[in-house]
Amino acid sequence: AMLCMTVFSMLSLLTAKNDETLTEKTVAYTAAYYRADAEAQRVLADIFAAREANAPLPVGVVQSGKTLTYSVPVNEAAMLCVTLQEDDAGVYTVESYGVQPAQTETPQEEPLELWRKKE
Repeated sequence: AMLCMTVFSMLSLLTAKNDETLTEKTVAYTAAYYRADAEAQRVLADIFAAREANAPLPVGVVQSGKTLTYSVPVNEAAMLCVTLQEDDAGVYTVESYGVQPAQTETPQEEPLELWRKKE
């Protein structure tokens, strides 16, 4: 009976520690997301102000035809990506606003020769 109590105590302690770690990661990600969201909203306001003043777009905003795109880093693994579409009346609507994996450059690898063909 004492051995069972010790094992269950250890399992409870490990579960509590894992829950604490997960909670800390969730809090950190949520805070990072809301910082990125605030920055994305600031860029959106800067875009509208630039259009109103007939000024250049903010740095980092890419225009392709009537589409504007920009992204704000959430953390090293995620980006908050925003796409705006301009209609014929010059009004912008948000087409997409969401988190996507950050683009990382994959190093170019040399082909690996596993075997040689006998001639």
